[in-house]
Amino acid sequence: PEELADRVQGRDVRLHPGTIPHDLTAITRGLVPILQQRGAFRREYETTTLRGHLGLSRPANRYEVA
Repeated sequence: PEELADRVQGRDVRLHPGTIPHDLTAITRGLVPILQQRGAFRREYETTTLRGHLGLSRPANRYEVA
């Protein structure tokens, strides 16, 4: 995991596990903690909704009385 972390850190990389659960476990239990220790991967989400993760504002309520 250390070598893979060196390779992916600082790049826009999206990993896809080849075999589940083996590769997924290796990524989540091996690679992710190393990247978190280095400050290269989030430890928690900043928002609680998909809209928030995508940076979208809440649309106006068309049923609200002005």
